[in-house]
Amino acid sequence: MNISFLNNCVETMYIIVEGREYKLQPNQCCPIEITPSHTHKITIRSDHESYCHNGFYYLYVAAEYDFSNLDENCIFTITRKKVESEINIYLMKPELSVNQWKCFVSKYSVPDKKAVNKLFSKSRLADIFFWNVFADNFGELIIAVLIGIAIFCFLGWKAGIIYSVVAYGVLVLIDYLVDKFASALFKKIFKTKDDKEELQKFLNEDFLLDYLADK
Repeated sequence: MNISFLNNCVETMYIIVEGREYKLQPNQCCPIEITPSHTHKITIRSDHESYCHNGFYYLYVAAEYDFSNLDENCIFTITRKKVESEINIYLMKPELSVNQWKCFVSKYSVPDKKAVNKLFSKSRLADIFFWNVFADNFGELIIAVLIGIAIFCFLGWKAGIIYSVVAYGVLVLIDYLVDKFASALFKKIFKTKDDKEELQKFLNEDFLLDYLADK
């Protein structure tokens, strides 16, 4: 029997049916032959990869559907919805409908969650070694720069370089320790989660299924 998929997204989408993967360009309709069994699993995902921009994470979610007794020649329409969370995470999830009726999802997942964890690690390192020093210790940084200029002028470039490395390392260490202490204090008092724990929630399939159920 045959069914068809129409990609109404502005991006390329992948369809996985009976272990076979099909690639659909925007506005492309693709007929697919399937076995006339009682149940079928259909997975929809974007060809885009999750990314981080200006501290916000954009996670591309894959959706899996279970169908029973599909009609011959039925046409599924694929769209995409951007779901904004309460924190700095956006979920880009595909949606599937047939005859204008929305299909129910059996599973959500983030296919590239390992890459997302690497993005977080890189972003965290950039915060620790660059952004946080300027944002949290700007006054101390200016004082350290002025002292460094004086050392360069009176003690020479070697002493100036050694001082600069040590001074910057001390500022980074202080900021890191203060941030860890403040985070631990907030978690204990207000029962909050840190950024990594919040991100891990959205990479968990069970959490995604519950969170996106009504969105």
